[in-house]
Amino acid sequence: MGSPSGDCGHETYYDQFKCHDPTGDDYYVTFTQKSVRISSCQDDAIKNKIKAWADLVPALE
Repeated sequence: MGSPSGDCGHETYYDQFKCHDPTGDDYYVTFTQKSVRISSCQDDAIKNKIKAWADLVPALE
Protein backbone atom coordinates (compact mmCIF):
# COMPACT_ATOMS: atom_id res chain seq x y z
CA MET A 1 0.00 0.00 0.00
CA GLY A 2 1.26 3.43 -0.91
CA SER A 3 0.52 6.84 0.47
CA PRO A 4 -1.77 9.20 -1.41
CA SER A 5 -0.05 12.11 -3.08
CA GLY A 6 -0.89 14.84 -5.55
CA ASP A 7 0.84 16.39 -8.52
CA CYS A 8 -0.51 19.93 -8.63
CA GLY A 9 1.18 20.64 -11.94
CA HIS A 10 -0.78 17.88 -13.67
CA GLU A 11 -4.05 17.77 -11.74
CA THR A 12 -7.21 18.96 -13.45
CA TYR A 13 -10.76 19.51 -12.32
CA TYR A 14 -14.07 20.78 -13.59
CA ASP A 15 -17.55 21.63 -12.37
CA GLN A 16 -20.52 21.24 -14.67
CA PHE A 17 -23.93 22.78 -14.06
CA LYS A 18 -27.13 21.95 -15.88
CA CYS A 19 -29.10 25.16 -16.27
CA HIS A 20 -32.68 25.89 -17.28
CA ASP A 21 -33.59 29.27 -18.72
CA PRO A 22 -37.15 30.60 -18.23
CA THR A 23 -37.52 30.55 -22.03
CA GLY A 24 -37.31 26.75 -21.85
CA ASP A 25 -33.71 26.37 -23.05
CA ASP A 26 -31.68 23.75 -21.14
CA TYR A 27 -27.90 24.02 -21.35
CA TYR A 28 -24.70 23.18 -19.49
CA VAL A 29 -22.02 25.52 -18.16
CA THR A 30 -18.67 23.85 -17.46
CA PHE A 31 -15.90 25.53 -15.48
CA THR A 32 -12.32 24.25 -15.73
CA GLN A 33 -9.12 25.71 -14.38
CA LYS A 34 -8.66 27.68 -17.59
CA SER A 35 -12.03 28.09 -19.27
CA VAL A 36 -15.78 28.38 -19.13
CA ARG A 37 -17.67 26.31 -21.71
CA ILE A 38 -21.33 26.55 -22.67
CA SER A 39 -22.90 23.57 -24.42
CA SER A 40 -26.33 22.56 -25.71
CA CYS A 41 -27.36 26.22 -25.70
CA GLN A 42 -29.33 27.52 -28.68
CA ASP A 43 -30.02 31.08 -27.50
CA ASP A 44 -27.28 33.63 -28.30
CA ALA A 45 -28.62 35.97 -25.60
CA ILE A 46 -27.82 33.36 -22.93
CA LYS A 47 -24.33 32.83 -24.37
CA ASN A 48 -23.73 36.58 -24.39
CA LYS A 49 -24.85 36.96 -20.75
CA ILE A 50 -22.52 34.18 -19.59
CA LYS A 51 -19.63 35.60 -21.64
CA ALA A 52 -20.20 39.09 -20.21
CA TRP A 53 -20.24 37.67 -16.67
CA ALA A 54 -17.07 35.61 -17.26
CA ASP A 55 -15.29 38.70 -18.61
CA LEU A 56 -15.84 40.39 -15.22
CA VAL A 57 -14.22 37.56 -13.22
CA PRO A 58 -10.45 38.17 -13.07
CA ALA A 59 -9.66 34.56 -12.13
CA LEU A 60 -11.07 33.40 -15.48
CA GLU A 61 -8.73 35.53 -17.59
